[in-house]
Amino acid sequence: MKLIDRIDDIEEDNSMDVSEVTHVIFDLDGTLLDTESLYKAAYRKICAKHGCLSKLTPTLESRLAGQPAMQVAKTLQFECDMDTSPTLLRAELDQEIKPSLSTASAKPGAERLVLHLAEQGVPIALATSSRRTNAEIKMSSHPEMFSVFSHMVFRDDVSCGKPSPEVFLEALQRFEETVQPGSNGSRHRKQYRQLRPNRRFVRGFLSRRFRTATISSLMNRSDRSNYSL
Repeated sequence: MKLIDRIDDIEEDNSMDVSEVTHVIFDLDGTLLDTESLYKAAYRKICAKHGCLSKLTPTLESRLAGQPAMQVAKTLQFECDMDTSPTLLRAELDQEIKPSLSTASAKPGAERLVLHLAEQGVPIALATSSRRTNAEIKMSSHPEMFSVFSHMVFRDDVSCGKPSPEVFLEALQRFEETVQPGSNGSRHRKQYRQLRPNRRFVRGFLSRRFRTATISSLMNRSDRSNYSL
């Protein structure tokens, strides 16, 4: 596993051997698109509306990153002691966040890396905890970057959201299964690289022998201390 500051550092870091990587799975929020600020703004507005803004701490905001919408609603409702149900809270959050989703900008170097991989013939997939409708709004301002993906897996496509790795495993499964003869006649699977920002999901992929790059600029200080280069 490699810790990098930004996604465009991959091109500049000669210590990262990607020569054997033949497929790449990207996360969406915080990896390819800078949506974290949009979600945080929505959370703060809703918490202010319910009179519990002081309970929305940086630690809680960090916990919400990458969670499916219903889990975000459940966490906020419980941690901030809101007098509403998670279902109603999710509807409030959707109404607050959707108008701004199309303004999500690409992370530095994201489009360049994606298009470079496509030009080199490396199949790439998207695996996100966002629902399809929201994800499509986010991606609408970046048609060139997202037109080169082999396939995309959304929260709607799996039974369990993150931190379960199911969405990434589904993306892997959808790649065409190919094996190549080795020099001694043996057969081996292709190598995969998975890019996302959160350490909870990285651990699951390390156990499955994925080559993983974690973007440290999206971690808080305590998260960074759990990694060594």
